[in-house]
Amino acid sequence: MHSFVAGLPTAFWLLPNKRSRTYTELFERLKDQASIMGKQFNPQRIVTDYEPGLLPVVQQEFPLAIHSGCMFHFNQAIHRQIKDLGLASDYLHDATIRDQCRQLMALSLMPMDQVDNQFQRLQSIMSTSLSDLLLYFKHQWMYGVVPIQMWNFYSVDHRTNNTSESELQSSIFDSIIKKAPEDLELHTTDSK
Repeated sequence: MHSFVAGLPTAFWLLPNKRSRTYTELFERLKDQASIMGKQFNPQRIVTDYEPGLLPVVQQEFPLAIHSGCMFHFNQAIHRQIKDLGLASDYLHDATIRDQCRQLMALSLMPMDQVDNQFQRLQSIMSTSLSDLLLYFKHQWMYGVVPIQMWNFYSVDHRTNNTSESELQSSIFDSIIKKAPEDLELHTTDSK
């Protein structure tokens, strides 16, 4: 996990696992540290990926925060499913299949009140070879695990937290590794 202020990274956390207990402990430590500094750790906006262990903890710890998902992780999850369903070759070589998959991903950019109707439209026109992908999308994103508000980016200013997971991650972690150990402050969580 990571934190940004004015677009700049302020903190990184390397966690031992993705369990709710670990995320709860992290947030408790951040709140404690803020208190020591005479501040309150109560973010107004939180952008995360879609880890099942994280979603309920954010809601529990920060019920008033606007919690949205990351567009990069949303699209990555769909691409992973395309691969897992054995559709990668069709996606690469069949323009119709690729276009239909991209239309599914583009639902995240539509006004929220239009998403359901457009999903129904896509179901009616999509290739039968994409039926398992549609079923996955329906149960994971439309009516199941992740609420539409989490993955709808129509009116969202910050659509991703991926800057820290791409070029920023490599440059920052490279600089961290080059620092002398005495320059680093490492915080760990006990949850295993």
